[in-house]
Amino acid sequence: MAGFEEAGLTDVRQGVIPDCGHFSPEEQPEKLWDRVAEFLGIKGD
Repeated sequence: MAGFEEAGLTDVRQGVIPDCGHFSPEEQPEKLWDRVAEFLGIKGD
């Protein structure tokens, strides 16, 4: 995370997606989208 902030990014977040290994788009696509939508301020269905 520090490297991203040092590169000038100002809104850096991290989190854990349960029951997911190293490729979240394939393993937990709905949970990943929930995180992306939350970050972008998009409401769900």
